[in-house]
Amino acid sequence: MAYATKQDLIDRYSEEELAERTNRDGGDTVVDAVVEAALQSADSLIDLHLRGRYRVPLTGTIPREIVDIACPIARHALWTGQVSEAVRDAYDDAIKSLEKIASGKVQLDIEAPAAAERGIQFYSEPSPITPADLKGYIG
Repeated sequence: MAYATKQDLIDRYSEEELAERTNRDGGDTVVDAVVEAALQSADSLIDLHLRGRYRVPLTGTIPREIVDIACPIARHALWTGQVSEAVRDAYDDAIKSLEKIASGKVQLDIEAPAAAERGIQFYSEPSPITPADLKGYIG
């Protein structure tokens, strides 16, 4: 499941911009395969940042903050050649938001996995000393 959808991109940036960025032949239709590739690229980058704090890929209802991050990252991926300043700034802001989430400065409203689920486990071996061994030491 993608963190953002084609419709999210259209709602934010317009169908015309998506067609311009995805249809390399200059047509006025959006090329879904190009949009999907950009969305997958955004998902991968998001997962890379979040994997130390959350179980990825995120499932269930995706927090709005993640959709807000995924869209400018995917949009940036759709630009070839010279990227506009507005697109670059939005991408940079999205990366900064990801870094804040990854560092724990900002928390998503989802359950983080328990320590054991993140791969941290503690084990304790039983003591080789029995109460009988301590007889004479304990008064």
